[in-house]
Amino acid sequence: MSDYRRSVVPVLLVTAGLVLWPTGTAAAQPQTCNGLTATHVGTNGPDVVFGTNGPDVIVTLGGDDVVFGLAGNDTVCLGAGADEFFGGAGNDWASGEAGADTLNGEAGNDTLLGGDGPDRLDGAAGSDILNGGAAADTIEGGAGDDTVNAGAGADSVNGGEGADTLNGQNGADRIEGGNGNDRINGGAGVDDLDGGAGNDIVNGGAGNDTLTDPSGLDVGDGGAGPADRCDSRFESLSGCEIIF
Repeated sequence: MSDYRRSVVPVLLVTAGLVLWPTGTAAAQPQTCNGLTATHVGTNGPDVVFGTNGPDVIVTLGGDDVVFGLAGNDTVCLGAGADEFFGGAGNDWASGEAGADTLNGEAGNDTLLGGDGPDRLDGAAGSDILNGGAAADTIEGGAGDDTVNAGAGADSVNGGEGADTLNGQNGADRIEGGNGNDRINGGAGVDDLDGGAGNDIVNGGAGNDTLTDPSGLDVGDGGAGPADRCDSRFESLSGCEIIF
């Protein structure tokens, strides 16, 4: 989404037990996110929400929203709609819902949860946890030692820099380790797994998978699939037919 002509959401203030809800909110009771009381609440329309330089708790409700967490360790629950999140500095936690969401962790060790739509997750700097959820997601680990759980759907995953753990889970996934000593698990489905640079461990799991090793001292295991195909350049290889 590139159109930022939206309403800027007034903040929900929580001071000494006094809760002031912004005009137009659909909530009759205080909203919560990941067990925390919200400090900012959106509307059911398309909003632009700015956090503060402290630890914010943001709930967006409906509409195609854009959230800027800024500094601080923020907690963000995106509602229905195609939403965008920019974490800024800090160790942030953000969760999508329905819709095609884009979650950008930026600086810090972030946790990004994609939700039910075809989402795009980018951990960027830091050692992040990225969970795609349902549907076909695109996940970029970025710098740092990241953990990716792609979830259901035919997902595209790139670990980027660092020693990453990349789990395809269900679906026909395309997973590339990138630079670093990575551990890649295809899971169920017909997966295409590429260790990338570094000394990687690649396991196809269930399904008829293709394992590729462009460089490094890598270990490959085709897994439970009856017709796995593997690259002969693996240092150690089992459970698959060598095809190139």
